[in-house]
Amino acid sequence: PEPVVGLGPGVAVAAERVLRRILGYAQAKYLRQMEAESERLNVEFELVPVTIDSLTLREKAEIAVDTKRDTLGNLHFQDGDYFKVRVKNKGKKAANFTLLDIQPDNRINILIPGENETPAEFRIGPGQTQTVPKLFQIGPPAGVEMFKLIATEQPVDLRPVEQSRGAATRSNSPNSPLETLFGQTFFNDDILSRGGKSVNLAAGSLHVHSFTFIID
Repeated sequence: PEPVVGLGPGVAVAAERVLRRILGYAQAKYLRQMEAESERLNVEFELVPVTIDSLTLREKAEIAVDTKRDTLGNLHFQDGDYFKVRVKNKGKKAANFTLLDIQPDNRINILIPGENETPAEFRIGPGQTQTVPKLFQIGPPAGVEMFKLIATEQPVDLRPVEQSRGAATRSNSPNSPLETLFGQTFFNDDILSRGGKSVNLAAGSLHVHSFTFIID
């Protein structure tokens, strides 16, 4: 019989990279399409461009957002631009919020809460407007970027799910339905081999507000 020819380590690594890129694309596509509306948790946000002091990196002034729009109304940022996030609760109840960033290359980042922040810090009462007390800087890659603010009644922390790429993690308390759903968008080995469990999100239990802009 003819000898069996196996895949070399370089080919296996390349195949793994291709698979992860495909799964990353599927996850980003799913999240881009995720929408939910709730009158109780109707939270919106806007990006506010700012100038900063080059020495202290502190905000100097806000920039009128319309100066960043093209003739079609699309918002444009350049590499190195700074902005802050302003949140408004138009709903009937206090809400906690988290902010996801979906990059043009399909990488998913959790911007709020940050590394040294807790989910409970980001809570806004009905009728209130808040400006998140930190600045964000635009960076590559260029293309269409999407932010999604997710408002919930209770604090939700998606960072451990993102860091583990959706793999099951041990915890003293079970994940919320939203955390479970977010974890399943990674299509990790556990999900692919065993199949995901159905997740029930009660109507009105969360609100998703999306915002798209272009990085030149």
